[in-house]
Amino acid sequence: MKKRMMAWLLAASLLTVWLTGCAKAPAKQTNETTASEQQTAPEASSDDEIVITIWEAQWGNDNYEDVLKKLAQQATDAHIDGKNIRVEVACIPWSNYYETFMTAYQTGTGPDIACQASTAPSQYDELGATLDLSPIIEAWKTENPDFYNEIGEDAIAFEQNADGKQIAIPFAVDGKNLQYNKEVFEAAGITELPTNYDELTACFEKIKAIGVIPFACRADHCSLNNYLVFSNGGYNIGLDYSIHLDDERATHMLDIFQSWWDNGYIAEGCAGYSDDDAQKMLLNGDLAVTLAKSPAWCPVDQRDKIGTLPVMIGPDATEETHHNSMSYQAYYAYNTTEHPEETLAVLKWWIENGDILYTEGGNSCVPLRATQFKAITGDDPALNDFYNKTVDNDGVRASFIYPFEHFETWYGIFDGNKVNTKAIMCILTGEDYHDGLADSIAETKEILESYGVGG
Repeated sequence: MKKRMMAWLLAASLLTVWLTGCAKAPAKQTNETTASEQQTAPEASSDDEIVITIWEAQWGNDNYEDVLKKLAQQATDAHIDGKNIRVEVACIPWSNYYETFMTAYQTGTGPDIACQASTAPSQYDELGATLDLSPIIEAWKTENPDFYNEIGEDAIAFEQNADGKQIAIPFAVDGKNLQYNKEVFEAAGITELPTNYDELTACFEKIKAIGVIPFACRADHCSLNNYLVFSNGGYNIGLDYSIHLDDERATHMLDIFQSWWDNGYIAEGCAGYSDDDAQKMLLNGDLAVTLAKSPAWCPVDQRDKIGTLPVMIGPDATEETHHNSMSYQAYYAYNTTEHPEETLAVLKWWIENGDILYTEGGNSCVPLRATQFKAITGDDPALNDFYNKTVDNDGVRASFIYPFEHFETWYGIFDGNKVNTKAIMCILTGEDYHDGLADSIAETKEILESYGVGG
């Protein structure tokens, strides 16, 4: 444990050295408000006002921060547990989320409650920083068993540590799949959706012929590598901590991706694209296919333009072994909070009343609770199509830490440092992907060794 803790702290210290000037965390919330905030915030009746802060990653559309503030105002107005609790929020962009939360933790300027990368709860639990959330779970078991059952025991257990401590509460599953512009496919004469990479490549050739970019997406994230490799029946690291980044199932997919680049099927600037960049191009018809989360990102009145492809079956996979990578998303809380009881109460209320984060904020995660999913999506064909092909995938899906059933803390460093993206980024910058692969393997060995696992 000491060795793992030192590895974590070393990684954290290294981050701090270069983060001081490039990633400024939102300021620690206080009881002071700006003039504009005073117009909407409830009057503080006395010194007994309690401020609970929530930092949430940018899960939704451009309006997400405003919707977070709206929900925070509703929570404040609810006088949760009959107390004078004021809930304040900050919306953290994905571009520097990892650095922002780590810097805030190290400087003591962080929130009470957080929602960010799925690796975060195990990371901060390793540092001894998580608040035990089991009182919320026990309250649901007693007061609202249907709510508890809809979340599901598997998801709840996933967010427990080795000692059974409830370090987070899952609210959704999150993952990406290939989405396409229907009008572009029609213009290219594509009448049947591809189901494997040979068929997808043939589609790309037809799309290129009509002057549209076949493919682009955010590439500096584990999701692209995971999609390619998992759909081919592979994975990154085995249960015995063996490294599989360069096995045949991985390199075969890198070769396919390389051929896409060589044949001009991938946008030239893809190495620097954000999710928003690719999604806007897809919606405008300048791009045919991207890798994206639930099409909640797309305005409702334009969703009929967007479709979801089946999860591709890789050349080394079968219908039973092509996985789609999914992850539970969860809220956690810090035990550094000055108000643990109120923090628990606010978090419970927030999860129970967070529908507007989807309906108005465009949260692109898929709710765990079936009734919430139905209430949010209704008969929306685009959202239901994504669910059926991606989340369900005929039952062939796995966590993006596959084949592990739970996060181990070393994975937070592996994911946060974007270790498995190096080969793909080499392809997109005209370099030899084998060099990036070698760097990824060397870094993975260092991470595993620092945690005392692997050979």
